[in-house]
Amino acid sequence: MPAGREGTKALGADGLKTLQYSATGTSYAVGQSQVPGAAWPRFNIPALTPSINYDTASMREEQRRSRAEMPPRGGGLPVIGEARTIHVVSGDFAWNVTGDATAPAPVALVERQVQLWTTPHGVIKAALANNATVQGRTVAFAVPGRYTAKATLDAGNLVEKVEVVLSNPVVGDMAMEVV
Repeated sequence: MPAGREGTKALGADGLKTLQYSATGTSYAVGQSQVPGAAWPRFNIPALTPSINYDTASMREEQRRSRAEMPPRGGGLPVIGEARTIHVVSGDFAWNVTGDATAPAPVALVERQVQLWTTPHGVIKAALANNATVQGRTVAFAVPGRYTAKATLDAGNLVEKVEVVLSNPVVGDMAMEVV
């Protein structure tokens, strides 16, 4: 898999075991629109910090979010004010932490695994671990029963885009693109 190995070299992914970054932006409550066909509820994200360990296939994501639309339409929490959430995935287990309480979150497992493995370094590591195929600058692989992924590398062998189709219990197969 030359393109995948070149991507590993270009990114320095061979020696990378952990990654942490911070971001801000918006998100949407998947499948929680007020009526079918309407937009999903939008949230402001003033703070997002994922911490990833590729060796243990784990991620801890701290997030603060608030409603972007008032009055609130559709589902998703919080209804009013700001909420702090911690989402965790490790191997084949996912859970949420709220205050001192921990609750299993099996419905979030595939989505969180996808978040972990669609980072630039993660998608290359996942491709190498899942017998990826290479066609030109495109590296494709599948995690059976969970998702399929296709990474496009640029001329410098850096990850330019990752396209994923993941299984979602609310909306069925769902396409996602990470640029």
